[in-house]
Amino acid sequence: MYRNRVLLTVLALACLASGLSASEAETGTASWYGPGFHGRVTANGEIFDKEAMTAAHRTLPFGTLVKVRNLDNGREAVLRINDRGPFARGRILDVSEAGARALGMIESGTARIRIEVLRLGTGGSAVAPSAGSSPGSSPAGQAVTVRIQVASYRDASNAGRTAERLRLSGLNPVLESEGAYTRVVLSGLAPSETEALVKRLSELGYPGVLVRTETRY
Repeated sequence: MYRNRVLLTVLALACLASGLSASEAETGTASWYGPGFHGRVTANGEIFDKEAMTAAHRTLPFGTLVKVRNLDNGREAVLRINDRGPFARGRILDVSEAGARALGMIESGTARIRIEVLRLGTGGSAVAPSAGSSPGSSPAGQAVTVRIQVASYRDASNAGRTAERLRLSGLNPVLESEGAYTRVVLSGLAPSETEALVKRLSELGYPGVLVRTETRY
């Protein structure tokens, strides 16, 4: 009996922290992430698998199962929350590449969605760092930083030109090659500077950046 009461208390606190409870819904814009983050550590300590049906949410407890409906085409998918984000203003969910395929949003990149919580997880409900917060750590004591993928090109020379433009603007990008693509990335950033940097990149002509957290041991 006591154990059941403790479990119910934990779930109730998770509901309060997330702002959603089972059967409640949230509507907004979703984006997706995949190749540039495959194999990296997610906010809950898992290794990110772009082919797994997972997603990142700013507040829902890790392990929460959500039903996501693409309001643009009616397609649905059930995803498990295992990461924190998105950090881009106006977005409420980042889904894996597999999730994006299931929802039919690979080509569009974003979609209007409705999230319904099917089952709350118990893996923690820490809110993702936002602008104005100080750099922190994950519940396991791991340092959390932010990584921004500014652009991805088939032509490496275009990636080089973008990187040079960012350097002239006072930023410190790096180039990452994977398969046929070369990505322009800013990494090791403090969570507190994310929102301002995303806004600055948009002003420089890069509005569609991908923002993810990185967990370092």
